[in-house]
Amino acid sequence: MIDQNIATIVWQRELATHGYMLAGDVAAARADTAADLLHINVEGVCHGLDLFLEMVAAENGVRHLGVDAGPGEAIVLSPDAVLITYPLTAHLAVAGKAMTATEHASILWMRRAGDWQTVFIHATPLVDAAPRFADPAANGRLATVLAFTEDDRAISDAVIAERKAQAFACEQAAVESLRRHDLAAAMAAFHPDCIFVEFDGSRCGRDTWLALVGDRQRTLDATQIDLIDVIAVAPYAMLVVYTMTSSGDYAGAPFHLDEALSALWINQGTTWQCVFAQVTLRQTIQREAM
Repeated sequence: MIDQNIATIVWQRELATHGYMLAGDVAAARADTAADLLHINVEGVCHGLDLFLEMVAAENGVRHLGVDAGPGEAIVLSPDAVLITYPLTAHLAVAGKAMTATEHASILWMRRAGDWQTVFIHATPLVDAAPRFADPAANGRLATVLAFTEDDRAISDAVIAERKAQAFACEQAAVESLRRHDLAAAMAAFHPDCIFVEFDGSRCGRDTWLALVGDRQRTLDATQIDLIDVIAVAPYAMLVVYTMTSSGDYAGAPFHLDEALSALWINQGTTWQCVFAQVTLRQTIQREAM
């Protein structure tokens, strides 16, 4: 059984990152962040470590003055991999003027060479920053998905590559289930405790996704999926990162969407299930069509 204290350790590491953001400490950020970082920002743009460090150094003209972190939730995938997801309010100085911005951030932490590093960040603007839990002091829930075994550590690179392809195929099938309003397929593909971060930053569960799949006012016509990467979080856990454009109509009103997405798929032996998904709008013509 995975020690659930791992979630507490990683949450404290995540909170510590706010310190180097406020101090503009690029060296500390570099030490805490993987060289192969993927970062989807609030505008849906995916970039790597260099631009992330420029943000820490405030070279983009935005300086962090404070960060209020809302209650966090953790998906513990192994002793070496935890996905933290939480809302936050950033207090900023932009061109000398104070402002605040709210977002829902999801961060994948992985232990490499004995230390924890941020490997993936996905941010989505948060429209409603009200507390999501009745008790603001609560930490939400801790979900330990699967135990990590020594046998898994010995899986070959060829098997990992095969599982990456399988996870990407599962994500494509999930999009197809949305197009076909296939509730049975969607129910089988998404874990009952799946966390879904919507385009407005709200945290939803599987029921919200199933309602979207079953909504026959929506007609999804054309989709274009462009894979960015599949991150092997553990031998049985693959994080699919991609962009998608789609068009169709909702209740007769046409829409076109441009989105950046991430989805965490878990191999359950003979099947795959999604335990986490997040979307950030890159461009939209009719947002209300969501």
